[in-house]
Amino acid sequence: MITVTLDTNCFDKKCNKELTELRKLHAEKKIEVLVYLNAYLEKKQYKASEKESRIKHCRDMASMAGFKLEIYAKEIPDNKTIDEVLAYDKEKYNEIFKKVRKIHSPEYRGDKFKTFKDLSLEKKINKLNDWQMLARHIYQNRNFFVTNDERGFIRENRKDTQDKRKKRFESEFSDLKIRRLNAEFIEELKDIYLKNITIEEKKIKN
Repeated sequence: MITVTLDTNCFDKKCNKELTELRKLHAEKKIEVLVYLNAYLEKKQYKASEKESRIKHCRDMASMAGFKLEIYAKEIPDNKTIDEVLAYDKEKYNEIFKKVRKIHSPEYRGDKFKTFKDLSLEKKINKLNDWQMLARHIYQNRNFFVTNDERGFIRENRKDTQDKRKKRFESEFSDLKIRRLNAEFIEELKDIYLKNITIEEKKIKN
């Protein structure tokens, strides 16, 4: 089965048509859509804020769509380093996590990285969630990582027309496929599904 990891930033009115298509494919068991709701833990930090409302909306949308949900993130205390509080106590995951972190946020290196005190609380949590989400996707060998976060996973900067960050991720992790949630991606999913069905039918005939 084709597996899709859907970033919560895709729950946007602009993507309603594509989300509907994903919901149908998921319901028909042609694909499996997983939403990592690690960002839902942020609500503890953003009481009575727009951020909390946005996170609740993402959770409710994912639940209503029937997508597979998972929460796993851990918070980083001020007196701990990121490397001391990784989400998984597994060597392979930790290695992936550090590579993802380096590509996603190359500006944070050396001593600046130790406690995150140079970041606001919101940026600290957002970055950590992004690193954990993609690292877990790669660790679980899922097929497509779908996001509309241009700055975090696709482009190096606003003037980047070559999707350089996306290419760096896919170059580092040979099986990783990062996609935007758009009509082109929906067609790609359908084409892959049809090809897989054709291959299975040929196997049965033989």
